[in-house]
This record gives sequence, C-alpha cells and structure tokens, in this order.
Amino acid sequence: MSPSKVQKSVSSKNFVITYLLELPEPFSVIFTWFAAVLLLVWLARSLTSAIIKDSLILEGPCPNCGTENTSFLRTILSISSGDSTNKVKCENCGTALVYDSTTRLITIPEGSSS
Repeated sequence: MSPSKVQKSVSSKNFVITYLLELPEPFSVIFTWFAAVLLLVWLARSLTSAIIKDSLILEGPCPNCGTENTSFLRTILSISSGDSTNKVKCENCGTALVYDSTTRLITIPEGSSS
C-alpha cells in the first residue's frame, strides 16, 4: 500500500464526525448561540450549585467606620457556618460585628467597645 493511500484512508475516517456536525451557514450560528451556550450555562450553574450549597453572602458597611465588610453564611464546600449569625471583625477598625441571616442586619454586639 502506498503512503498516499494510507494517509487518505486515515484522513477520511478522522473527518467523518466533522462532516456530520457541519451545518449550513445560518444554522451554525443558531446552534452555537442557542444549543451550545445554553449547555455551557447549565453546566456552569450545576457546578456552582454543587460547590456552594445553600449559600448566603451578606455585605454591608461597618456601623462604626463605614467600611464595606462581607460575611459568608450557611454551607460552602461542605463547610457549614453552623448558625444563623456570624461574628466578623471589621477590616478597617477591628470592631466586632455580628451578621444575622434571619434579619439581615449588621450589628455591634452588646458590651463591645466601638
């Protein structure tokens, strides 16, 4: 068998799938933007929901200095915060803050110095 015949038979077998998926011009754009993009969005959302289960992210200003602070509540990567409240220190002034997921308020605990 000559090298050109071997190369031709291998090439024709490799491109059979490409030939079957080849679409005429208007249909390729429709397939890309509707089928492929919807599949990618679904895949991204399902992976995100597998990693971040039942999450709640509260963000707001410190009542003492006004610096924006963020608190992650509930379950992220199987690590649970365990309670409806989360205690965080302000990034700027170091004031103890309590984030409450039920009332969605940021408060300074009683008895702490502000």
